[in-house]
Amino acid sequence: MVKRSKGAMSRRTKRTVGSKKVTAAKSVKFFKIGSKVVFTPKANCRGEPLRYAGRHGQIIGTQGKNGYLVLIRDGKKAKKLVLTPVHLDEIGISSEVRERKSRNFDEINGSS
Repeated sequence: MVKRSKGAMSRRTKRTVGSKKVTAAKSVKFFKIGSKVVFTPKANCRGEPLRYAGRHGQIIGTQGKNGYLVLIRDGKKAKKLVLTPVHLDEIGISSEVRERKSRNFDEINGSS
């Protein structure tokens, strides 16, 4: 019988299984500073720390072209992560508010 692998990623890859496609809408999401988000790593976008998968945090700023600084708590210590919008989902936003936001965004940008 073959022994199970004990590599760094052997137990963590189950967390990333899910939606495989990253759409343009997911990669161009906008968040306000101070909004609450949850970190959900996507399998086809590498480089994000799986250790913090499923953690809730708060956006405290932006960094670079499309990165967000997210403050999370790891035990008693506060940590800052730089994450792209693909890996972030907003918490506590109702469908009505989401529709209103998208309508306002379309009006501002002149989309129909």
